Amino acid sequence: MDGEDARTTGRRVRQVRYSRGKSLRVVAGLAGISASHLHRIETGERALDSVKQIVAIATALEIAPSELIRLPVPAPANGGTDSCPVFGSAPVAQLLIALRPRTCGQVRFSSE
Repeated sequence: MDGEDARTTGRRVRQVRYSRGKSLRVVAGLAGISASHLHRIETGERALDSVKQIVAIATALEIAPSELIRLPVPAPANGGTDSCPVFGSAPVAQLLIALRPRTCGQVRFSSE
C-alpha cells in the first residue's frame, strides 16, 4: 500500500469511528492495539495492511472488513475497473475475496 492509499484508508477508519461515536482509545482497546498505533493508521503514517488488524479494527467499529478498504470493482461502461486503493498483500486479497458479498446460491455450507 502506498502512502496515498494508507491516508485514504486511515481517513475511512477515522470517519467510521466518528460516525459510530467511539473514541480512539475505545476502538484501539477493542481492536487490541495501542491508541497511538490506531492514530498512526488514521493519519496514514502506518498502513493498514494486515488481515488481523483489518478484521480487528472492523470488528471494533462493528462493520465488515471490506468496508474499511476499497477494491477495484467492474465498471460496466467500459468493462474495466475503477481505481481504488488496493493492497498488494496476497493474504489481504484472499480475505477480501472470501468476504465479498454473495447470493444465497453461492454460499456453500461445510456439510455439503
